[in-house]
Amino acid sequence: MRTLDRGETREDLSEVGEAELRPARHPLASLIWLVPLVAVAIAAWLVYASIRDRGPIVTVSFETAEGLEPGKTKVKHKDVEIGTVTGVALSEDLSRILVTLQMNAGTERFLLDDTSFWIVRPRIGAGGVSGLGTVISGAFVEVDPGSKGAPRRAFVGLEEPPLIRSTVPGTRFELEAERLGGLSRGAPIYHRGIPVGQVLGYRLDPEHGRVTIPIFVQAPHDRLVTARTRFWDASGVSVRTDGGGLALQLGSLQALVLGGVEFDGGETAERAPPAPAGSRFPLHPDRAAATSASLTRKIPVLVEFTGQTRGLRPGSAVETRGIRIGTVTDVTLAWHERAGGLVVQARLELEPERVSPIDADTGEASRRVSLEELVASGLRAQLKTASLLTGELYVDLDFRPESGPATMRTVRGLPVIPAVPTELETLSASLTGVLEKLAALPLEPLVEELRGAARAVEEVARGREVGRALESLAATLDSLKRAAGTAENETPALLRSLREAADRARDGAAALESLLGNDSRTRADLTILLREAGSAARALRNFAELLQRNPEALLRGRPGGPR
Repeated sequence: MRTLDRGETREDLSEVGEAELRPARHPLASLIWLVPLVAVAIAAWLVYASIRDRGPIVTVSFETAEGLEPGKTKVKHKDVEIGTVTGVALSEDLSRILVTLQMNAGTERFLLDDTSFWIVRPRIGAGGVSGLGTVISGAFVEVDPGSKGAPRRAFVGLEEPPLIRSTVPGTRFELEAERLGGLSRGAPIYHRGIPVGQVLGYRLDPEHGRVTIPIFVQAPHDRLVTARTRFWDASGVSVRTDGGGLALQLGSLQALVLGGVEFDGGETAERAPPAPAGSRFPLHPDRAAATSASLTRKIPVLVEFTGQTRGLRPGSAVETRGIRIGTVTDVTLAWHERAGGLVVQARLELEPERVSPIDADTGEASRRVSLEELVASGLRAQLKTASLLTGELYVDLDFRPESGPATMRTVRGLPVIPAVPTELETLSASLTGVLEKLAALPLEPLVEELRGAARAVEEVARGREVGRALESLAATLDSLKRAAGTAENETPALLRSLREAADRARDGAAALESLLGNDSRTRADLTILLREAGSAARALRNFAELLQRNPEALLRGRPGGPR
């Protein structure tokens, strides 16, 4: 209520009227309302920023979620956090674990069909140790971004980390084998001894009953793989006995543990284009089998053996003069109606590409010779021992004209090459023939005749005439011995006398020759005389030497002369 000022009366107040009551205002009172407004604005901004930075929600199923904690476990790619695990739950059938991931914004561009998720934890395997860093930091979910396919939000996680990331350049192929052998996941792929890739895994193809082995060959080595490339198992130790010897091949230490695959064909890379991704190749058991498989032209033939064939098996060699020209593919037992017995039928695959079609004289290409002509020329099959250690046999094809003429026939559409017995069978047959001939001889009468002759000789030896003849012969030998002793004692003196006479005659001839002239007739006569004397001296010398060598010549005469 307004008070009266000095000089004012109540009547003046009545004129003014009743005053309005208003509170007094502070200058800062209006700023207090800005605080909640700012808080609301900040909250709205945080919500907007959170919504803006939040990426898609992804569900990944694993067989186990060991080490995962909602709200703590991170999702990483190359050690960069790109999301968080927000939930872990069981699937409806309780067979798998459903892990919910809250991904960051911008990750939706690589969440495609080929995106891979796996849990990184400590692992120890044949390929090494991995994930040791998670012992301190804890497990996390790793992502390998995809590059093709449609966008996805539900994935099936990998139980093992992938061996090859999607960012590694290279090409994937598939190998096909009858059995896995010593290969395992992570086994190296070699080319000329250099590791150029890895085996990604293996699976059984129930439709074809074979093992499919996916592999990855890194760039630029993947360009060496062409349609003519051959792959073979290079796992650790390879032992072969075919060919007559024992071949042992050792691989690297990694190949001993994990196995390995090797391929060739790089020499044809300049002429042939690289094989497309996903191409399938057969996996051969060893290099020899791969080389044989590269020979595309094969001639199936049949050989029938009537003797023992232990040691002959599929894979045995077919050789001609020590050079392999084929392989035994099957060995079966069959009844031969015409022979009236069992025969062993060996199916061979001849590889004519191993024989150079060049004439040995001219060096030019020769005409093709048919199998009928070769058989008519004496081509025969014979079993021979390849290794005494293992007892393995091989089929030797060679020309044996002494085996006689033969014509080639066909069995089940396959040409049959005639066979000859083995060397052991031939020797056994020869011995059997000799024994049969001996058994056919009249041995008992012959033995009786020999016994009678022996008895007759014995009776003669015991007779008186033989005894007297032996006594006379002994006396004669004693006389000869005494005469030889006498001659041996007297011969040296006789020889000295003969030598002295010869020397004196030679000296006399020399003296006469010095006294006579060159034109004298006496000289000529003396020359003739001296020549005769020289001949006589030589004869005496020869006779002396003969007596010295053979003193008994005085009694028996000259050896070899008439008696």
